[in-house]
Amino acid sequence: MNRNLKPGSAVCVFVLSIFAACDDGTMPYNGDPAPGDSILGYFEETVAEALADNTGDHEEGSDYAWSPENVVHITLDGNSIAVDGTGAIVEGSVVTIDSAGTYEVSGSLADGRLIVDTADTGIVRLILDGADIHSSTSSPVSIYGARKAIIVLADLSENRLSDQNTYVYDYPDEKEPNATLFSRSDLTICGSGALSVEGHFKGGVSGKAGLLLRSGAIAVHAPGNGIKGGDYIVVRGGDIGVASGSDGLKSDGTDADRGYVYIENGAVTVVSEEDGIQAESDALIAGGSIDITSGGGSDYTVGEDESAKGIKAGTRLIIDGGSIAIDSAEDGLRSGERIVVNGGGRLIACSDDGIQSDFTIGMNGGTTEITKCTEGVESPLISIAGGEIRIESSDDGLNAAKSDANYLYISGGYVYVNAYGDAIDANGSILMTGGTVIVNGPSLEGDAAIDYDETFGITGGFLLAVGSPGMAQGPDKSSTQYSVIVRLGMPVPAGTLINMRTGEGEDLFTFSPTKSYASTVFSSPDLEKGAICTLYYGGGATGDEVDGLYEGGAYTPGTVAAVFAISEIVTIINVD
Repeated sequence: MNRNLKPGSAVCVFVLSIFAACDDGTMPYNGDPAPGDSILGYFEETVAEALADNTGDHEEGSDYAWSPENVVHITLDGNSIAVDGTGAIVEGSVVTIDSAGTYEVSGSLADGRLIVDTADTGIVRLILDGADIHSSTSSPVSIYGARKAIIVLADLSENRLSDQNTYVYDYPDEKEPNATLFSRSDLTICGSGALSVEGHFKGGVSGKAGLLLRSGAIAVHAPGNGIKGGDYIVVRGGDIGVASGSDGLKSDGTDADRGYVYIENGAVTVVSEEDGIQAESDALIAGGSIDITSGGGSDYTVGEDESAKGIKAGTRLIIDGGSIAIDSAEDGLRSGERIVVNGGGRLIACSDDGIQSDFTIGMNGGTTEITKCTEGVESPLISIAGGEIRIESSDDGLNAAKSDANYLYISGGYVYVNAYGDAIDANGSILMTGGTVIVNGPSLEGDAAIDYDETFGITGGFLLAVGSPGMAQGPDKSSTQYSVIVRLGMPVPAGTLINMRTGEGEDLFTFSPTKSYASTVFSSPDLEKGAICTLYYGGGATGDEVDGLYEGGAYTPGTVAAVFAISEIVTIINVD
C-alpha cells in the first residue's frame, strides 16, 4: 500500500473522481497500484500494517537479563559519589560511565550529574534503586554515547531527577543537553519502580534517537516537551503521567521510517499546553488507556499559529484498540493524510473538529463519542463501515469537504448526530449501502439535516433525519431503496414525538427530536412501493429509548399529519 497518498498524486486524483460503487459495495479504481484494488483499502489499514513501514523491533529478551555479580554499584551521598567496580569515573559530583555494562545507582546527589559516554558496542543499563539526582547547571542524566541505554526502575523504588531553569551546555553548537533526562542513543525505561522527572529548563525526557517505555510509574513535569523521541516513541506498558508547557508526547524524526508514536499498552495521562501526542509521521494506537487535556481543554481556543490538538499525526493516525479520552482546545484527532479507526473507545470534547484529516477518514469499529466540537468528523473522503459514532456539534456533524471532490460512504455501523449546522454535509456525493444513521439537524434556515452538492444514493440501511425545512434534502432518484421526505408548513416543538406506521399498523419508527423541526427524511428496507403510510405527531410511547428512537414498546397515536402512498423511489410529502 502506498504510504504517502498525497493530494495531487496519480492515485489520489483517480480516487477523488470515484462516485459509484460496485455491486459488492466496494469503491474500486482501475489505475495504480493495480487493477481491481479497492480504494477502501485506504480506509481499512491496521496498526500492524502501518508498523511494517516503520522501524523494526526495539527490544530483545537479552535487554532485560544480566548477572547480579557483574553489577557495578554507584552510591550517591550528598555531594560525593562512590563507585564499587570499574567502568565509571568520578570527578567531583559528576560520574561518567565509559564502558558498557550494568550499573546500579542509589542515594541522592544534591548538585551533580550522571553521564553515559562510551564507544562500546554493548548495552549500558542503569538500575535506579532509590536514586535522587539534582543538577543546578545541566541535565542530571545525560546519555551521549551507547549502542543502547536501558534505565531499570528497581522493584518498589522511588527515583527522582530534577534540574533548574538555566543550563550550561556540554555541546553549545547543538545546545545540548536540553532536557532533564537526555539521550542521543536509543533509550528504554522499564521496571516496576517509579521515576519522577521534574524539569524546569526545557524538556522532561528527550531522546534524539528512539524511546521505548516498557513499564514503571513515570511522572514528567516540564516547561517544554514532556516526553520526546526523535526516531520514535513506543509505549508498551507502564503508568505514564505528563504535564508539559509544550507537547506531551512528541516524535519529530523526518526519515521515511521515523517520527512515529506507537502505544501498545499501559496508561498515558497528558496535560499539555500544546498537542497532547504529536507524531511527525504516524500515530498508532493498539491498546492501553490514554487521557489527554491539551491547551486547557475544550473551553479554550488557541491562536492561529498555535496547536493544541489531542492526537496529531503528520501522515497516518490509526487506532485498533484502547481507551482514549480527549479534552482539547483544538482538534481531538488530526492527521495530515488519513485516519483509520478500527476498534477501541474514544470520548472527545474539543473546541474545533472532533476528528479531522486532510485526505481520508475510515471509521470501521469501536465506539466514538464526540460530546463537544465545532465539526464532528471532517475529511474530503469519509467511509463509515462499522462501530458506533455519536456526535454533538455546534456546526456540521459529518462533513465531506475541503477538496475539489468529496465523498461520504456509509456501509455499516451506527451513527447519531445532533448538530446545529449541517448534520450530514457533502460538498460532493453521498452513498449509503448499510448501517443506521439518526440525525437531529438544525432548527434554523440556512443549514439542514442533510446537505449535498451532487448525489445521494441509498441502497440499504436505516436513515432518519429531522431538521429545518428550507434546505431539507434526502436521498435522490439514483437510489434503489425507497425514501420519504416530509416538509411541514410550521415547525413542531422539540420533544414532540414523530411516528410513521404502515396501513397494517406496523410502526416503522417512533422518534423524539431534541430540537424543533419541520422536515423529516426516512429510508428503510421496510418501505415498499405501493404501501400506505400514516405520519403522526405528538402522542406517547413506551419501550426503550436510545438517541431519541423508541424500540420494543407501543406508540399511542397523536395528530395525523399525513396519509400517503409510497409511489416513487423518493416520495415527497408537503404538509401545510
